[in-house]
This record gives sequence, structure tokens and C-alpha cells, in this order.
Amino acid sequence: SMSRFDRGPAGTPAAAPEAAPQAARPRFDVYDGDALVDTIRLTEGSHCLGRDTDACDLPLEHASCSRRHARLAVDARGGVLIEDLGSAQGTFLDGASTPLAALERVRLKEGASVTFAALPRRYVYR
Repeated sequence: SMSRFDRGPAGTPAAAPEAAPQAARPRFDVYDGDALVDTIRLTEGSHCLGRDTDACDLPLEHASCSRRHARLAVDARGGVLIEDLGSAQGTFLDGASTPLAALERVRLKEGASVTFAALPRRYVYR
């Protein structure tokens, strides 16, 4: 008789989650000046941003950034809270001159622009 391995496409997963129309959300579109240089998909859960690549799954490669600079919490619906982890040079929202208060969770609105210390990149939430 046929083994279960001979029944065709069982090993091929049905439509992977990436196939969903909203696949690219939530995400950060990363800009250097006006140039889009990266897109970061934001999966559900907690993400650390910073220079410490062991502790942080979203690296910030700039000397002005702290080792553990900020944290994102992404909920099941794609909502994102950002929290500065007491960084030395701050996390800035929408071009503000005053950084976010340390350990204050702020919900990002679609189109929000986040910058970290003197890193010359803008992270735009979509």
C-alpha cells in the first residue's frame, strides 16, 4: 500500500502566511535621506534594537546608539509599541527635538517616523 509519503503535495505547505495580501505589514521602511535602503518585517512579539547584536535582533549599527537602545512590542494585529530603554542619546518620534522618555511605551501610528540617536536613518512604520 502507499505510504503517507507518496500522496503528493502533503510536504508542500498550503498558502504560506507570506501569501496574505497584508503580508508586508507591519514593517519599518528604512530611509537614508530620501532613499529607501531596507524594509524590516515586524513579527509578533518583542524585539530589541541596539548595537549589541547578541541581545538585539534588530541591529543599530552606529556609535551613537546604545547597546540596548529601544524595544518594540508587536501585537497579533500588527500594532506596535516602542519604548526607549534608557539610551544615552535617545529615540525620537516624527522629527521631535525631545527624545521619548525612557521606559515609556508609545503606540506608533501608521506613517510614524522613528530615529535613534545620531543614526542617519529614519524608520517609518507601515
